[in-house]
Amino acid sequence: MLLTLREISEQTEIPYSTLGRYVRMYGEYIPRVEGRGRRLFPTESLAVFQAVRSGWPPVDREKYLTLTDISNATGISFPKLVRLFRLAEQEIPHVTRVRRRLFPQEAVEIFEELAGIKRGNRAVENISLLPIDPHLLRLLSQDPELLKIMPWRKFERVLAEILSRLGYEIELQRGTKDGGIDIFALKHEGAFGLHRYLLQAKRWSTAVGVAPVRELMFLHDQHRVYKSCLATTSRFTAGAWRLGEEFKWQLELKDLELLHQWVIMALRAKS
Repeated sequence: MLLTLREISEQTEIPYSTLGRYVRMYGEYIPRVEGRGRRLFPTESLAVFQAVRSGWPPVDREKYLTLTDISNATGISFPKLVRLFRLAEQEIPHVTRVRRRLFPQEAVEIFEELAGIKRGNRAVENISLLPIDPHLLRLLSQDPELLKIMPWRKFERVLAEILSRLGYEIELQRGTKDGGIDIFALKHEGAFGLHRYLLQAKRWSTAVGVAPVRELMFLHDQHRVYKSCLATTSRFTAGAWRLGEEFKWQLELKDLELLHQWVIMALRAKS
């Protein structure tokens, strides 16, 4: 027997508009038949729709936490967790299930970092909210791993501050999260005059391969800059390093270790 959404709404007492949203969000789980411009659903779909209303598709609740769970575990107030999530939504792993957000265990540490809670010997003080000042740079000089959990736009601003301290004039571009130019840097090089540099930032957890380096080469040629830099909180593959070496007069690659050196240089430049 096949049913329309209105018939399912009558039998389950789930509003018709809600059923339509469930189909759009979870269509891969819901059995249906398409024909003559109509969507029809077998009777077994009734149980699926009712399960969705109850919080399905399922996730392993032993592995996922609600914001209330995280609040109880960390002592961070629920409203503050909501504010932190809104500030750094792209940086915090989560899944959404019928207007409900669930977080894997690793999200707890990110919330703690953002809230300034000490973990072991590490003290983080609202990195996402701090202005770019010597205090933040000192924290990064002691623990460069913090760059990995920093919101992506904050990471770009840290790079801009480093270059500014090293004597460059900065043009911070509109944030696009990836795929574009993040920073233009200008510097007078003595007798050679003004040079323009391009920097692309990738706050990645996985290795950066050859493709982003080739993309940087394209941007380098397109914008006719003196030199271009690809900076990442991760590492580069062997192929990426080889390509960078091949074009070393045009490109500069900076992994987490080299970024750490930049941070130290920036602190010394203003000390």
